[in-house]
Formats: sequence, structure tokens, C-alpha cells
Amino acid sequence: MEIFRWFSENKDWVTIPLRITLAILFIVGGAGKLFGTFGGPGLEGFSGMLANSGFPAAMFFAALVAVVELLGGIALLIGFLTRYASVLLSIIMIVAILSMHLTGGYQLALTALGGTLALLFAGAGPLSVDAKRSKGF
Repeated sequence: MEIFRWFSENKDWVTIPLRITLAILFIVGGAGKLFGTFGGPGLEGFSGMLANSGFPAAMFFAALVAVVELLGGIALLIGFLTRYASVLLSIIMIVAILSMHLTGGYQLALTALGGTLALLFAGAGPLSVDAKRSKGF
């Protein structure tokens, strides 16, 4: 079929919907953890969740996770330092799965981990700041 051939010929563009989807997930999650927007707990609430789970220095790690998710999501959206952002976001997802979601509710974090690992391997793709930078931008 024509449509499948078109997709085969344009597979470099697969990173764009992946980047946009993950960016929305991390921007919304990070902003919710940091500012309490989008129904998120805010920094105090997220810090309390971490403290209740036994995290030391809960406020520090809450702020770190929230900022990395927010800025990492923005980086994925524009395709800037995509592989670096993917490493940081992957680490956060691994820690989240092992510390907060292991007894259940890990599906979203696991899916996000799969996406960030895919971007780590594939890079940002052609429509990105990274692609422009590699061409002398």
C-alpha cells in the first residue's frame, strides 16, 4: 500500500511525534510537581510524597525532579540536547518505577522510559535544534 511505503521512506520523522508526546508528558508532570498546575501536587506536596516514601532530602529531590522534568520536556519539544535530556529523564523514570510504582501503577513511567530510551538511541530527528546545530547552526 502507498501509505506504508510513504512511512518507510520517511522513518526519520518518527522521532517528532515521540518527542512531542513525551514533551507534553514531562512538561505537564514537571509543572504540576513544581507549581501545582494541571492538578499536580506542587513542590510541597511532591516533597511530602517523597518524604513519605522514605526519600532523604525530599525537598531537594522534589525540586530536582520537577525542574529536570520541566526543562527536559521543553528540550525534547524543541529537540535540543535530546540525548542528554533523555538520559536524565530515563534515570528519573527508572528511580520512579523502582521506588514509587513497583507495587502498581508503573505503566506510564515504563512507557515514558521506553520513549526516552528510544530517543537516546535515535536522537532528535530532522526537525530539531540538534539537527540544525549539527549543520553548523
